[in-house]
Amino acid sequence: MLPLALCVLGPLASFLGSYVYEAMISLHEVAGPLAVVLVGVTFSLLVMAGMHQVLFAFLFVSFPMLGYDGFILPAMIISSWQLVELF
Repeated sequence: MLPLALCVLGPLASFLGSYVYEAMISLHEVAGPLAVVLVGVTFSLLVMAGMHQVLFAFLFVSFPMLGYDGFILPAMIISSWQLVELF
């Protein structure tokens, strides 16, 4: 199982993660507030799949360049707020 995970699933997840990242960033450039809501709604699913880490690359780039982040952190807050409202 370990060779299968390292040789097949790891590269596949990396490949899919890059597409998730590009889709979210391009959506943010086209429709900013809608992208924040979309990432906030799907962030719990991204965390369960382990794909949330690809969005941290955008976070680590935007802080030094802009000094703030108006995309990933608000989406995380929306996601946390949804979970509180459900329970």
